[in-house]
Amino acid sequence: MDRFIEELRKIQREAKAALCKAYDDMKHFADQTCAHAPEYKVGDQVWLSTKNLNINQPSRKSTEREIGPCMITHVVSPNAVVLKLPPSFKIDAPINVSQLCPYKPPTIPGQQIMPQSPVEVEEYIVEDILDSHLSHNKLEFLVK
Repeated sequence: MDRFIEELRKIQREAKAALCKAYDDMKHFADQTCAHAPEYKVGDQVWLSTKNLNINQPSRKSTEREIGPCMITHVVSPNAVVLKLPPSFKIDAPINVSQLCPYKPPTIPGQQIMPQSPVEVEEYIVEDILDSHLSHNKLEFLVK
């Protein structure tokens, strides 16, 4: 019986060592492709990516790639912060740092960041909706 228990303990030690080695290997290769996020603190200014924002603009191509600079008001964790955004953005949830880029002030003397103005969209009066269909997972309408 003692021999059987000793054999099980040996197998358990080997399995644990193999799992630790696999964990270390996976961590090593994952860390090679991951960029470490900068550490943000309250008061820092950052650019907010518009990639995942639902912005009411006529064309995604013509919108700004980043909005800002925005000030960090609260650091929730090293991976999430709360920003002070214009009232038109209805975002009060923490934002992941992968969507942020540190603000660097202009280095050329006299260079200024142009303030971003909202794009105004023309409104139309629709008499009737004639047809609708899905195109690229978005509902499009034929109007009169």
